[in-house]
Parts: sequence; C-alpha cells; structure tokens
Amino acid sequence: MEGVRTVLRVDSPSALATVSTITGGSLPDAVDELTGIIDLLQIQVTEDAPVVGKAIRDIAVPDGCSIVVDMDEKTVVSPATMPKPGMNLLVATEPAASREIVELLTGNP
Repeated sequence: MEGVRTVLRVDSPSALATVSTITGGSLPDAVDELTGIIDLLQIQVTEDAPVVGKAIRDIAVPDGCSIVVDMDEKTVVSPATMPKPGMNLLVATEPAASREIVELLTGNP
C-alpha cells in the first residue's frame, strides 16, 4: 500500500516519559504490549479519498479506529479537521480495521 507505513515516532523525551507513566512501565514494554493489538499508521490522504472536503465529525470512521494527529501541522486532529489531499495523518487502529481506514483515507482498497 503506497503512502502508508506503520510508525511510532516521538520527538520529545518528555513524551517518552509520559507514555511510560501512562502505561506504568517502560516504552519498550508499552510497545510490546500494544503490538498486535493496535497499529499506528501514517496515511497520506489522496485526491480520490472519500473524506476529502468533509470534517472528521462527518466521516464514518470505522469502529476500532481513531484519526489522531495531523503530522504536517503537528497538531491533534479535532472533529472540525478537514482532510486534504497530501495531508499525512497518524491513525490508531485495531488490525482488523486497518484496511478499511486506509481505503477511507486513500480511496484505494
């Protein structure tokens, strides 16, 4: 799937500490616990995506998925965020819903 890759990217040591605090363990432990349960996908929105021109609140995001971060603006996605072609979004998804969210944001099955 072109334009899609699984990522975990943190640019701030304080964010690593936050993850450790929330999970009650170290970052490697947290990642190990999430592996296979949650995928973090960076998805680039395409011109053909059915979401273009719609606010997140008006999109039928599949169960088990959350569109979390606008990677370009480095901001958390809000209900008013409108995906645009070329926008890179960080999505948290259960593995079973990965294909559906990719199709929604790219228009490609």
